[in-house]
Amino acid sequence: MEPTAIDPAEAATNPDAVRGAWRHGEAAEIPTGQRWLAAQLPLDLGMIAMAWLTARKRHVGSLMVSVLETSAWWLVPLGSTDELEGLEYITVHGQGATLTVPPPDAPQAATRTWLVPPSEGLTDPQDLRAAVTSISGQYRVPTPTRTLT
Repeated sequence: MEPTAIDPAEAATNPDAVRGAWRHGEAAEIPTGQRWLAAQLPLDLGMIAMAWLTARKRHVGSLMVSVLETSAWWLVPLGSTDELEGLEYITVHGQGATLTVPPPDAPQAATRTWLVPPSEGLTDPQDLRAAVTSISGQYRVPTPTRTLT
């Protein structure tokens, strides 16, 4: 079955304003909890989860990343909070939160970019839970080896 593409701008109060910002290569603030939720993970754990899902031939939906912020945001269906709540390392952004979203075709050098574009739809929260549960036992939050001054 083909994934159902999503248009993140449709979750905004003013989708045309979001698309206008995107046409200029700018990110836009979009509320979560309207059409989808955002499950935020540390970047490295998000990448391992993506590899885990891919290896098991599970669908990998929309995935936004930021190397500078060391975070990954998976877009998941509304109602996924119960499925993902309580998992270590995951923060679910729902009703009342906003997410800074780059244009769907943002260059890879952007602060935030789509590793998996919105055209790939949403990630199944049960699959994401299985991936994170499976790998989080071996995952440790990296600690800095030295302080920059």
